[in-house]
Amino acid sequence: MTSRPGRPRAALVSLTVALVLCVLAPARGARGAEDEPVSPSNALLLLDATRAVARALVAQAPLTPGTRVGVRREAGEGVNSDALDALVMALNERRIECVVLGAAPVETQESAAPTDSAKTQSQAAPGSSAGNLGEFVKLQAERNAQAARADSVRRAQGGESSPPAATTSPSPAASVMANGGVAANLAVITYRVPEARVDYVRVFRGGLFGAERIERRASARIALRLLAPGTDAVRWSASADTSLSDVVMKSQIASLEDRTRPETRPIAPSSSIKKYIEPALVVILIAGLVSLFYQNRP
Repeated sequence: MTSRPGRPRAALVSLTVALVLCVLAPARGARGAEDEPVSPSNALLLLDATRAVARALVAQAPLTPGTRVGVRREAGEGVNSDALDALVMALNERRIECVVLGAAPVETQESAAPTDSAKTQSQAAPGSSAGNLGEFVKLQAERNAQAARADSVRRAQGGESSPPAATTSPSPAASVMANGGVAANLAVITYRVPEARVDYVRVFRGGLFGAERIERRASARIALRLLAPGTDAVRWSASADTSLSDVVMKSQIASLEDRTRPETRPIAPSSSIKKYIEPALVVILIAGLVSLFYQNRP
């Protein structure tokens, strides 16, 4: 019987097609991942990490449900809306009422050592600002002078003296102190955010010829202090940190970053040289197998 030369050639073609399909199968799966729903943004991943830290810290705080506390950032700390929202949410989950306060003032030498006139004004009307105190003292002096003049005129005419004006009307400083001292009887929680950022850890491929993926990690760290009501005495302090990571497609990075927040726009690491070496090795392997098959033909 004569052998048919077409059969070995057909077998070679079938073997080559099978090898190509085996190599390209992972690539189809990886490229198909680009059609998956868009992953959470970098800002949202960072917010999740911040909330996790806030819950862990608030759970440790010596506060009982039903209490009322003030929340403010420490002096010199930048505005971090994620940390504030996370703390308020964590406190509300424990049924603790929050009053958001302004940042603590930064003390200077001038404010630490007031002049004699400032001391006199602060004693005359505590709770008011320096400018308001000066106007208040001046107005009170004018009122007292007018009352003394009117009293002397009544005495000359044989009338009764009237009580001083300062004793007939309530002190404006007292009302200012009552309205401005909202946090006087509140325990205050101050917060500081030493770290809050997103990092791109590594770049890799989801298969031999797959699309590039990036492993990202969101890191957050928060420090809290609990101050006694009306004072700066620290009753409790703690700090905690956490990190969340996941894998996203590199083609989605531009849509996941927030251009207004630098902490959500890290620099992606460069791709490895393996992405060029591995496909070249596969091509060389297939070419070698085909060449070896033809050389060993009888």
